[in-house]
Amino acid sequence: MQRQPIRPSRRSKRPRRVPPSRRRAGLAPLELVLVLPLLMMVLALMINFAHQVAWKTQAQTASRQAVWRQRPTHLAGSRDRPPRNWEPPATMSVATAPPPPLFPQDPYDNYSALRGPVLRDPQIGGPTAQLQVDRGLLQLNDDLVQGQASINREVVLLPRLYQIAFDVKHPLLQSEWRFHDLGYGDNQERRSLKLYSYLPGPEVTQWGLETQRAFLQIVQAPFRPALAILDKDQELAAWFGSPPDFHPQASRPCVLDRDLVYRTVVQPLIDRIQGPQGGGRGGVPENMAQTFIRMYREQIAQLMLQNPPPQAQIQALQRKIDELTQFLGTLN
Repeated sequence: MQRQPIRPSRRSKRPRRVPPSRRRAGLAPLELVLVLPLLMMVLALMINFAHQVAWKTQAQTASRQAVWRQRPTHLAGSRDRPPRNWEPPATMSVATAPPPPLFPQDPYDNYSALRGPVLRDPQIGGPTAQLQVDRGLLQLNDDLVQGQASINREVVLLPRLYQIAFDVKHPLLQSEWRFHDLGYGDNQERRSLKLYSYLPGPEVTQWGLETQRAFLQIVQAPFRPALAILDKDQELAAWFGSPPDFHPQASRPCVLDRDLVYRTVVQPLIDRIQGPQGGGRGGVPENMAQTFIRMYREQIAQLMLQNPPPQAQIQALQRKIDELTQFLGTLN
């Protein structure tokens, strides 16, 4: 008896399970296509933001350079080239209109020494003789200047979306309030001489008007052209290079007593002009004559070096020397 082969039973076919990762593999390209524009937009905005920050930094630098390079201590900087890449239409300048004050309220307003009232002179005590505080000497907002830099240009990516536009201002206080900036020649000078101004009485004002009239009479005098020889003689200038100044200098006392000024300033000045004896000896006449004699003698010595010497010119110069020597003999 033969055995029949055992045939495997037929089983129902079941669907094979697919892993989730392999199930979504076909959607990845589609997702990339959908997300890519958004990613490119974000990337463009990041690049534009960095570009915008860089140009704002350059605008701040340009505004600072515009105001700093025009300071009195750095006048050569006004000819410097603009910063790199800061070419037209970008601009950099110093504002012509005064900028808004940095200090709306003066912190020194309550200091009587700086912003005090009119003070009466304790030595004179008169109602018209006063010391007035110079309120504007230490104004914090004075000499305030402002640099300005402007730029308007397209962004690197998506230029139709927006543009870069900056208008940056940089204020600067010009004055450093050093002693020579306030008008002092020396750091040891008294500050009160600048801080307080003297309001003179009516008699001092009258003296000032008289002095002004005397000055105008001298300037407008018809004989003034004849005095040009004192410091503008062309013959002396041609020989010595610059004309000597024969004007005697007068001192400048800080007093209001006219008699004292005459004794200490006017009379000594007259003595230096006319000489101690009043006849010109030791004064301006003798000094001018000796200067011309020295010039003519130097010219004669130079002519004597020629071969042959020009006798006519030498004799003409010698006659001038004789005339001046004769003039010196009349001085006493």
